[in-house]
Amino acid sequence: MTHPSEKKILLSPLDWGLGHTTRCIPLARHLLGMGARVFFAGTETQIAFFRKSFPEISFLPLRGYKVRYSQTRRGFMPHLLRQLPGIFKTIRHEHEWLLREAAKHRFDGILSDNRYGLWHPEIPSVFLTHQPGLKTGFGAGADALFARLHQGLMQNFREIWLVDIPEKPGLSGALAHPSLLPPNARYIGLLSQFTDSKWALHSVAPLPPEAEAGGEASGNPFSSPQNALVILLSGPEPQRSILSQKLWEQIAGFPEMPVVFIEGRADAPQRTAISGNIRWQAQADAATLRPLLQGVQYVISRSGYSTLMDAAVLGLRLILIPTPGQTEQEYLGQMLLRDQKALCFRQEDFCLKNALEAAEKFPFLPLGFPENARQFVPVLEAWYGRL
Repeated sequence: MTHPSEKKILLSPLDWGLGHTTRCIPLARHLLGMGARVFFAGTETQIAFFRKSFPEISFLPLRGYKVRYSQTRRGFMPHLLRQLPGIFKTIRHEHEWLLREAAKHRFDGILSDNRYGLWHPEIPSVFLTHQPGLKTGFGAGADALFARLHQGLMQNFREIWLVDIPEKPGLSGALAHPSLLPPNARYIGLLSQFTDSKWALHSVAPLPPEAEAGGEASGNPFSSPQNALVILLSGPEPQRSILSQKLWEQIAGFPEMPVVFIEGRADAPQRTAISGNIRWQAQADAATLRPLLQGVQYVISRSGYSTLMDAAVLGLRLILIPTPGQTEQEYLGQMLLRDQKALCFRQEDFCLKNALEAAEKFPFLPLGFPENARQFVPVLEAWYGRL
């Protein structure tokens, strides 16, 4: 039976990869600790991922945007622009969906991570984003035009929470620190799936042996992660699979190096003929990832913002490969390279040997500080108290 003081919160992230989903984990964890009843809305893939960490919450199927990336760098932005009519159709659909579901479940509050349609005229609705400013790749004029459109859509929400710290450049640079911000925007710090919670509802467990493929959990070469390389893939297709195959072929040239290869997709085809130095997994949740990532030598990944926040919390040394043509990732990767915080390479000519040689000489200055991933707590608690 529902407690009379229990507040019903709808939480729903964008479905472009799993980054938006993973960064909702600390929000869900803290809401549960405060006694909220959490409803998570998302695609089948998002729900399956979130259910592993939070089997006790309520799940509502919600159609995703189904955005696909182009095969080439040059075709990325034109391919994305051609999908705009479908994107706006999805925004209208999710708003109509929300009106129906809100009447049925009587939500007290709504947290929408980059889903423009999930606002309600009568229910306090929050829009979470890390980029009120945009990088289109078409120059300052196009950036300003699309930023106005972007911020205009946000104004349906009562509050806008910016996922970064207020001090420039933060972790996102100009993305979260543009010259003009919406009047109802505020910074809430970083959101990482690895943020520790005072509620301790979901402790981090060690990796079970049955989750592995290739190598033994208790023996060499994985008895200590300090000398391991972790490949952590993510993002929409087809670029995720293109990079996966490229890296899989290249790690064959390093038979002595322990490699943890995580495809980042639950339905990824099982790799065959896995060498003893490679641990392969289709996907991994926070409980599986944390012991693998802490203390590893290097992590190869996309430069998606959620990955960067996780890396900042855990103090990882990153070798970044932005999605070709994805201007946000390219901007973040180049900014971190310039600031000597992470290495960054183009996917088309990536060479693992050269990257590892460069990493040996690179300073890898800190990405950020773990305490920045707790700044959201007073903001969330104050909002919840006002509902």
